[in-house]
Amino acid sequence: MGSLVKLMESPKPVGLQESAAEALVSLLTVRSNRKELVRDEKSVMRLMQMLDPKNELVCKKFPVMVVAAVLSGGSQGCRKRLVAAGAQNHLQRLAEMEDLEGIINKETNPPPRKEESIWIFLTVEE
Repeated sequence: MGSLVKLMESPKPVGLQESAAEALVSLLTVRSNRKELVRDEKSVMRLMQMLDPKNELVCKKFPVMVVAAVLSGGSQGCRKRLVAAGAQNHLQRLAEMEDLEGIINKETNPPPRKEESIWIFLTVEE
């Protein structure tokens, strides 16, 4: 899975980022794969770098898809690790800059109500 995250960073050839993100999202439907991805520090840091609004090499849609797939699994441990890595801050800044809701609505089924968003996934009780 780390290789797929690395492929998501490469700007060429066209379509590689999308293919890698879709393959990764498919793999993340399995609980053990979600845990493995979150335990891999390099992959998490790469995802956070891709989510950074200052990084313009990667379309933000793809790392958001991956983070949403990890968070949709319902594991508090995965949520805590992503929050600790800075996912919440990056997603909040992206939401202020772009239409993050549109990306999330396409990736979740059924679509969330208007007041719901990825922030529900990032709520972590301590």
